[in-house]
Amino acid sequence: MTKSEKKKLIATNAAILAAGMVVSFVLPLVIESVTEGRADFLKMMMHMFPLIVAMMASTGIISKAIGQPTE
Repeated sequence: MTKSEKKKLIATNAAILAAGMVVSFVLPLVIESVTEGRADFLKMMMHMFPLIVAMMASTGIISKAIGQPTE
């Protein structure tokens, strides 16, 4: 893996995690405005789901890059 590929991988990983964090903040606010009453479990899942997806995507990208040979 070359130096430029490593930089690209790190930048992509950071962008995915940042997007997941932003979505995990905005999505629960939208759900809260749509649902009224006792939707605490749904709100909690809306907080966690984007972060879990971002972690899975990040791990997938890094695992793809590990197997590449150095040029």
